[in-house]
Amino acid sequence: YQPFINTVFGALESDDTSLMGVAVETIGVIGSSAAGKTALQKQGGAFHHCLESACNVLGQLIRSSPDLKTRALECLASLLSFKGEEASSELLSIIQQWFSLLTRTPTETLNLLNQSTTNPELTVHCAVLRVYQCLAILPWAQVLLNSHPGFNEYLIDRSTENTKEGKEMKFAIVKALVDSPTAMDVFGRVYFVRLREFINEGAFYIRVESSVAFESAE
Repeated sequence: YQPFINTVFGALESDDTSLMGVAVETIGVIGSSAAGKTALQKQGGAFHHCLESACNVLGQLIRSSPDLKTRALECLASLLSFKGEEASSELLSIIQQWFSLLTRTPTETLNLLNQSTTNPELTVHCAVLRVYQCLAILPWAQVLLNSHPGFNEYLIDRSTENTKEGKEMKFAIVKALVDSPTAMDVFGRVYFVRLREFINEGAFYIRVESSVAFESAE
Protein backbone atom coordinates (compact mmCIF):
# COMPACT_ATOMS: atom_id res chain seq x y z
CA TYR A 1 0.00 0.00 0.00
CA GLN A 2 2.28 2.68 -1.33
CA PRO A 3 0.23 5.75 -0.24
CA PHE A 4 0.22 4.46 3.34
CA ILE A 5 3.96 3.77 3.29
CA ASN A 6 4.64 7.20 1.82
CA THR A 7 2.55 8.78 4.60
CA VAL A 8 4.44 6.88 7.29
CA PHE A 9 7.84 7.85 5.98
CA GLY A 10 6.72 11.41 5.43
CA ALA A 11 5.71 11.57 9.08
CA LEU A 12 9.31 10.82 10.06
CA GLU A 13 10.24 14.32 8.93
CA SER A 14 7.36 15.95 10.80
CA ASP A 15 7.94 18.63 13.42
CA ASP A 16 5.26 16.92 15.50
CA THR A 17 7.18 14.57 17.79
CA SER A 18 4.02 12.59 18.60
CA LEU A 19 3.42 11.93 14.91
CA MET A 20 7.07 11.06 14.43
CA GLY A 21 6.92 8.60 17.31
CA VAL A 22 3.91 6.82 15.82
CA ALA A 23 5.68 6.60 12.45
CA VAL A 24 8.75 5.04 14.07
CA GLU A 25 6.62 2.47 15.88
CA THR A 26 4.73 1.67 12.64
CA ILE A 27 7.97 1.00 10.76
CA GLY A 28 9.04 -1.27 13.59
CA VAL A 29 5.82 -3.27 13.31
CA ILE A 30 6.11 -3.60 9.53
CA GLY A 31 9.74 -4.64 9.71
CA SER A 32 9.36 -7.06 12.62
CA SER A 33 8.70 -10.09 10.40
CA ALA A 34 10.77 -11.58 7.62
CA ALA A 35 7.91 -11.01 5.17
CA GLY A 36 7.70 -7.36 6.20
CA LYS A 37 11.44 -6.85 5.78
CA THR A 38 11.41 -8.43 2.34
CA ALA A 39 8.37 -6.42 1.27
CA LEU A 40 10.01 -3.16 2.33
CA GLN A 41 13.22 -4.04 0.52
CA LYS A 42 11.40 -4.86 -2.73
CA GLN A 43 9.45 -1.61 -3.05
CA GLY A 44 11.76 -0.19 -5.68
CA GLY A 45 14.31 2.56 -6.10
CA ALA A 46 12.14 5.44 -4.90
CA PHE A 47 11.21 3.57 -1.77
CA HIS A 48 14.83 2.63 -1.14
CA HIS A 49 15.59 6.33 -0.97
CA CYS A 50 12.81 6.72 1.62
CA LEU A 51 14.15 3.72 3.50
CA GLU A 52 17.65 5.17 3.52
CA SER A 53 16.25 8.43 4.85
CA ALA A 54 14.26 6.55 7.48
CA CYS A 55 17.34 4.69 8.71
CA ASN A 56 19.19 7.97 8.88
CA VAL A 57 16.33 9.47 10.90
CA LEU A 58 16.49 6.48 13.27
CA GLY A 59 20.19 7.16 13.76
CA GLN A 60 19.39 10.77 14.61
CA LEU A 61 16.56 9.83 16.98
CA ILE A 62 18.89 7.61 19.00
CA ARG A 63 20.53 10.90 20.03
CA SER A 64 17.20 12.56 20.96
CA SER A 65 14.85 12.79 23.95
CA PRO A 66 14.25 9.67 26.08
CA ASP A 67 10.81 8.97 24.59
CA LEU A 68 11.84 9.17 20.94
CA LYS A 69 15.15 7.49 21.73
CA THR A 70 13.30 4.51 23.23
CA ARG A 71 10.95 4.27 20.26
CA ALA A 72 13.84 4.47 17.80
CA LEU A 73 15.80 1.76 19.62
CA GLU A 74 12.74 -0.51 19.83
CA CYS A 75 12.15 0.03 16.11
CA LEU A 76 15.79 -0.77 15.35
CA ALA A 77 15.52 -3.98 17.40
CA SER A 78 12.48 -4.99 15.33
CA LEU A 79 14.31 -4.33 12.07
CA LEU A 80 17.30 -6.38 13.23
CA SER A 81 15.37 -9.31 14.70
CA PHE A 82 14.26 -12.53 13.03
CA LYS A 83 13.24 -16.05 13.99
CA GLY A 84 15.72 -18.86 13.46
CA GLU A 85 13.61 -20.57 10.81
CA GLU A 86 13.37 -17.28 8.88
CA ALA A 87 17.14 -16.93 8.47
CA SER A 88 18.31 -16.72 4.86
CA SER A 89 21.21 -15.07 3.08
CA GLU A 90 18.78 -12.55 1.56
CA LEU A 91 17.29 -11.59 4.93
CA LEU A 92 20.69 -11.29 6.62
CA SER A 93 21.89 -9.10 3.76
CA ILE A 94 18.86 -6.81 4.13
CA ILE A 95 19.44 -6.42 7.87
CA GLN A 96 23.12 -5.66 7.40
CA GLN A 97 22.33 -3.07 4.73
CA TRP A 98 19.80 -1.31 6.94
CA PHE A 99 22.23 -1.23 9.87
CA SER A 100 24.86 0.37 7.64
CA LEU A 101 22.43 3.18 6.75
CA LEU A 102 21.88 4.34 10.33
CA THR A 103 24.97 6.56 10.51
CA ARG A 104 28.06 7.26 8.45
CA THR A 105 29.84 4.16 9.75
CA PRO A 106 28.95 1.06 11.85
CA THR A 107 31.49 2.25 14.43
CA GLU A 108 29.58 5.51 14.85
CA THR A 109 26.36 3.53 15.36
CA LEU A 110 27.98 1.35 18.01
CA ASN A 111 29.29 4.49 19.73
CA LEU A 112 25.72 5.80 19.92
CA LEU A 113 24.47 2.50 21.32
CA ASN A 114 27.29 2.43 23.85
CA GLN A 115 26.42 5.93 25.03
CA SER A 116 22.79 4.85 25.49
CA THR A 117 23.77 2.02 27.87
CA THR A 118 24.55 4.61 30.54
CA ASN A 119 21.23 6.42 30.12
CA PRO A 120 19.47 6.69 33.50
CA GLU A 121 16.07 6.06 31.88
CA LEU A 122 15.27 2.35 32.34
CA THR A 123 13.24 2.18 29.12
CA VAL A 124 16.17 3.54 27.08
CA HIS A 125 18.66 1.27 28.84
CA CYS A 126 16.62 -1.88 28.24
CA ALA A 127 15.87 -0.89 24.65
CA VAL A 128 19.55 -0.59 23.76
CA LEU A 129 20.28 -3.93 25.44
CA ARG A 130 17.55 -5.44 23.28
CA VAL A 131 19.34 -4.08 20.20
CA TYR A 132 22.58 -5.70 21.40
CA GLN A 133 20.71 -8.98 21.85
CA CYS A 134 19.58 -8.84 18.22
CA LEU A 135 23.11 -8.02 17.03
CA ALA A 136 24.60 -10.85 19.10
CA ILE A 137 23.24 -13.57 16.81
CA LEU A 138 24.45 -11.96 13.56
CA PRO A 139 27.94 -13.12 12.47
CA TRP A 140 28.86 -9.80 10.83
CA ALA A 141 27.64 -7.91 13.90
CA GLN A 142 29.66 -10.17 16.21
CA VAL A 143 32.81 -9.08 14.38
CA LEU A 144 31.86 -5.42 14.87
CA LEU A 145 31.05 -5.92 18.56
CA ASN A 146 34.25 -7.86 19.25
CA SER A 147 36.39 -5.14 17.70
CA HIS A 148 34.53 -2.26 19.35
CA PRO A 149 36.58 -0.81 22.24
CA GLY A 150 35.18 -1.70 25.64
CA PHE A 151 32.28 -3.89 24.53
CA ASN A 152 33.70 -7.22 25.68
CA GLU A 153 34.57 -5.81 29.09
CA TYR A 154 31.15 -4.15 29.41
CA LEU A 155 29.26 -7.32 28.54
CA ILE A 156 30.64 -9.40 31.41
CA ASP A 157 30.74 -6.54 33.91
CA ARG A 158 27.78 -7.21 36.22
CA SER A 159 28.25 -3.91 38.06
CA THR A 160 26.68 -1.99 35.16
CA GLU A 161 23.23 -3.39 35.98
CA ASN A 162 21.31 -2.54 39.16
CA THR A 163 17.78 -3.50 38.07
CA LYS A 164 16.09 -6.85 37.51
CA GLU A 165 15.28 -5.89 33.93
CA GLY A 166 18.84 -4.86 33.14
CA LYS A 167 20.33 -8.02 34.62
CA GLU A 168 17.92 -10.20 32.63
CA MET A 169 18.61 -8.33 29.40
CA LYS A 170 22.39 -8.55 29.73
CA PHE A 171 22.07 -12.27 30.54
CA ALA A 172 20.01 -12.66 27.33
CA ILE A 173 22.79 -11.02 25.28
CA VAL A 174 25.43 -13.34 26.70
CA LYS A 175 23.19 -16.36 26.16
CA ALA A 176 22.62 -15.34 22.54
CA LEU A 177 26.40 -15.33 22.01
CA VAL A 178 26.94 -18.63 23.82
CA ASP A 179 24.21 -20.27 21.71
CA SER A 180 25.64 -18.86 18.47
CA PRO A 181 27.66 -21.32 16.34
CA THR A 182 30.01 -18.54 15.19
CA ALA A 183 30.71 -16.68 18.45
CA MET A 184 33.65 -18.80 19.61
CA ASP A 185 35.54 -18.26 16.35
CA VAL A 186 34.84 -14.52 16.45
CA PHE A 187 35.49 -13.77 20.14
CA GLY A 188 38.09 -16.44 20.81
CA ARG A 189 38.07 -19.46 23.09
CA VAL A 190 39.33 -17.66 26.22
CA TYR A 191 36.60 -15.00 26.16
CA PHE A 192 33.99 -17.57 25.15
CA VAL A 193 34.81 -19.58 28.31
CA ARG A 194 34.15 -16.44 30.35
CA LEU A 195 30.79 -16.05 28.64
CA ARG A 196 29.92 -19.64 29.55
CA GLU A 197 30.88 -18.94 33.16
CA PHE A 198 28.57 -15.92 33.12
CA ILE A 199 25.69 -18.15 31.99
CA ASN A 200 26.48 -20.88 34.53
CA GLU A 201 26.47 -18.32 37.34
CA GLY A 202 23.02 -17.07 36.36
CA ALA A 203 21.51 -13.67 35.71
CA PHE A 204 21.55 -12.51 39.33
CA TYR A 205 24.91 -13.80 40.50
CA ILE A 206 26.72 -11.58 43.00
CA ARG A 207 30.40 -12.10 43.60
CA VAL A 208 31.22 -12.01 47.29
CA GLU A 209 34.64 -10.71 48.24
CA SER A 210 35.83 -12.61 51.26
CA SER A 211 38.13 -10.99 53.79
CA VAL A 212 40.13 -12.62 56.50
CA ALA A 213 41.09 -10.81 59.68
CA PHE A 214 44.42 -11.65 61.26
CA GLU A 215 45.08 -11.04 64.89
CA SER A 216 48.59 -10.91 66.21
CA ALA A 217 49.34 -13.55 68.81
CA GLU A 218 50.20 -12.20 72.19
